[in-house]
Amino acid sequence: MVKYKVLKSYFKICFLLSLPVWGSAQSVKEMEDTANRLHQAGDYGQAAGIWVKLYNEKEKTDYAFQAAENYYLQRDYRRAATFYLKIKNDFKKYDNLIYKYAKCLKQDGQYDAASKAFQMFLKLYEGKEKPLWEEMVTIELEGCSLGIKLAENGADDIELSRPVGLNTGKDEFAVSQTEENYLFYASTANGKSTILASAKQDKIWEKGVIPSSFPLIPNGQVSTGSFNADGTRFYFTICSNDGLYNHRMTRCEIYRMKKVGASWSQPVRLSDEINLKGFTATHPNVVTKNGREILYFASDRPEGRGGMDIWFVSRDASSDDASFLPPVNAGPSINTQNDELSPFYHTKNTTLYFSSNGFPSLGGLDIFSSIGTMSSWGEVKNIGLPYNSPADDLHFSLLADGKSGWLTSNRIFESEKVVTTDNDIFHFSVKATLLKLLVEVTDLEGKMIPGFSLKLFEDIKENNLPQLSRDYVYVSKISLDVLPSGDYLIRIQAPGFYPEEQPFKMAEPSNDPIKLLFRLKPEVKKEVTPPVNEKRVMEIIKEVGNIKQPGTVEPAAPEVYRAKGISPYDNGEYETDSPRFPGLSYKVQLEATDKVQMGKYNPLSNAGRVHTEFLVEKKLFRVLIGPFSDVSEAKNVKASCIKNGFSKAFIVKYQDGIRVGMTGL
Repeated sequence: MVKYKVLKSYFKICFLLSLPVWGSAQSVKEMEDTANRLHQAGDYGQAAGIWVKLYNEKEKTDYAFQAAENYYLQRDYRRAATFYLKIKNDFKKYDNLIYKYAKCLKQDGQYDAASKAFQMFLKLYEGKEKPLWEEMVTIELEGCSLGIKLAENGADDIELSRPVGLNTGKDEFAVSQTEENYLFYASTANGKSTILASAKQDKIWEKGVIPSSFPLIPNGQVSTGSFNADGTRFYFTICSNDGLYNHRMTRCEIYRMKKVGASWSQPVRLSDEINLKGFTATHPNVVTKNGREILYFASDRPEGRGGMDIWFVSRDASSDDASFLPPVNAGPSINTQNDELSPFYHTKNTTLYFSSNGFPSLGGLDIFSSIGTMSSWGEVKNIGLPYNSPADDLHFSLLADGKSGWLTSNRIFESEKVVTTDNDIFHFSVKATLLKLLVEVTDLEGKMIPGFSLKLFEDIKENNLPQLSRDYVYVSKISLDVLPSGDYLIRIQAPGFYPEEQPFKMAEPSNDPIKLLFRLKPEVKKEVTPPVNEKRVMEIIKEVGNIKQPGTVEPAAPEVYRAKGISPYDNGEYETDSPRFPGLSYKVQLEATDKVQMGKYNPLSNAGRVHTEFLVEKKLFRVLIGPFSDVSEAKNVKASCIKNGFSKAFIVKYQDGIRVGMTGL
């Protein structure tokens, strides 16, 4: 299959063969040989310079074509377009010349001119694979339209910066930030790709240095690392100088180091199943989810969709055995016939971020996102400006706050960076724009309740405890300032009324205040029930024994039924056999797991009925105790569960047996 593929190099291979100095003293043949050797060594800029000199002297179209090809591999899009344009009338001589010219225009941000060039290419193409080219051109035209549309709207809510201390004019890329003021990244500033560490002093990131705790790795290009959840293992890439093997400058493999005291062990190469012989495995990203350590990575291994694909492997996170299950492709929702690279999975928002040139993009590689896990993914979305640009954008990582992070790009950036021939590191953060929230509380007849207490919780996600943000005691009408793009929950309590709560999401900035109205139901006084004569009850039970009365029917097995949560933040479909308790009730959730071992819950059997809810879409079991009609009883059971080792236990509210969501109690 013919397919134009943009060759990418995320680090320069800074070794050169013993090459003669080219100049007027050299013959044309010697200059051609020198240019070809520079090209093979990855020094595309020098190679392009020789081809330009030859073209200026001889004006041969072959020289212009070679200059254009090398400039494009160097990612000097504007110069590449200039030389493709010089020979556009010879498009039949050079395969897909006009398509390449259009790609240069697009990656230079000239979307209108690029669209016309793509359409011209398709009109003039007479080969056998026109359906394939029509599909590819359609994607490119959609990308041009997206670029024009997003440029009109702008992205004023995101702040993008280029830390001077981290960037050198060489290639810097792939940040892994482990602490607020400490990070690791890859750089070719020392002559070849190396992992460097940087500390932040007085809000400025210092120049990177080789980490003193890391072992010496004398051979290969070392890059793109990822720490596991507790920071005890570091997965990273070592690439060898194997020339243009498999259309790339180097073959890469994934290694692991383990922390030993204050230092790190020698690198250990991962298994042959991951580092398949003859193919590249790179860009590792490791996360822990539901007791599994999952390693996402990019590879051109067989049985993929084409080009580089996203793959993953997993292992039991609690096991001392460091071996993974065999690699699995992330699937057709993520992977295309082109390249997918630099995966990053954010466990808090269950989203995979990755770079691709197989979906409509603003330039070459754009950053995309998809909600899901492993090989089950939702819609793929281009995350837009300013994360993406007409150039190549990759190595996206989001910090724990979900509002800031890092990316790598070869884009032009104001007056600080005026070329596209090297990768730089960029930091992004969401500007803290506050939104106004008005809360009113009335009774069922609409009369204002003069005094109530309000609790505001943030970070409302399933299986995560909400964080109490603000607590107001006995107020009337209240106005709050909250951040956009947040998941919140408000709980209202007032004397003589049942408590009420509402989850809500501040998604879109607005100049108008958002109003929440609570209508509280008055408490109903419970009738006092006479005490039960427990002694007489036991006597009756003894008398009756196990005698089966005439006409009685053996109790049926619990009915398994499906239900769906009614909260917008807890609305997954689930299967359970738990009896449906009428009215308001509570349960204590112990955990969510993909494998239930009921024996581990035996110490809690006296606290209530232990049962499960099977999440249909996520293929997980929620393990719960209950139901309880009294919230104070649920609180006592929760405290008992925490004492018995279930530290993340939390209370869930149900209405008529249907799950409403976490309460934060």
